[in-house]
Amino acid sequence: MNKDTETLKRNAEVAQFRFALIAPVIQGLFPDQCQRFLVSEVR
Repeated sequence: MNKDTETLKRNAEVAQFRFALIAPVIQGLFPDQCQRFLVSEVR
């Protein structure tokens, strides 16, 4: 069962790291530069 606990802890760490990377994009704090460029070209 110790191995299962370690696997669970590792998976939780990976999930937290991935969320930390994607959260600013979801919240709009780090907008996609390509999208900004395309919008400015249309105007």
